[in-house]
Amino acid sequence: MGHIKTGVRDTSRYVPVHDLADKIGRGLYQVLPAVHTLTGCDYTSKFGTKHAALKANPEQYLLQFGTISDTDRQVVAAEEYLVQVFKKSQTCRSLDQLRCHLYHHAKCPYFDDLLPTSNATKLHIKRAFYATHQMINVLGKTEDDILDPCLYGFEVTDDLLVPQEEKNSIPEEYTIRCNCSKCTTERCPC
Repeated sequence: MGHIKTGVRDTSRYVPVHDLADKIGRGLYQVLPAVHTLTGCDYTSKFGTKHAALKANPEQYLLQFGTISDTDRQVVAAEEYLVQVFKKSQTCRSLDQLRCHLYHHAKCPYFDDLLPTSNATKLHIKRAFYATHQMINVLGKTEDDILDPCLYGFEVTDDLLVPQEEKNSIPEEYTIRCNCSKCTTERCPC
């Protein structure tokens, strides 16, 4: 059986991995790779906190995350999950909806404090999907398990694999156009 080392100096000890798996339950340990990659790892940037991610009921959203079946549905479910990571018990289903809600209901909203858009988040989710798929298939990899990273949020630039960037950061339906000639602020009350 495998063991992991925990603690520091005098408090360090080895804990059997199977004991941890029994304690946290089958559903949670199946989604831990997805939780890890969605909230930040070597492949992906930080997105919320690990603590908030574990409290956001990941088993409900991420059970199939990283498997090849129905990738589009998994991306939608992962975005709904990330909404819960940022704002638990929120009725919004996308980050664009949550951005709009926070902008209109925050005491002092600024554009710099807004969450990423749904379009930018979908690229993050695809990279997390790729990383999760790599993790769960690392030992039993077959020819069918090899994914093209360029289809999962990466691109090749100067012979390097780099994350794709979202070019259109704000969806058209959320942009506000002011026709006021006296407006000098970013947020016009008219």
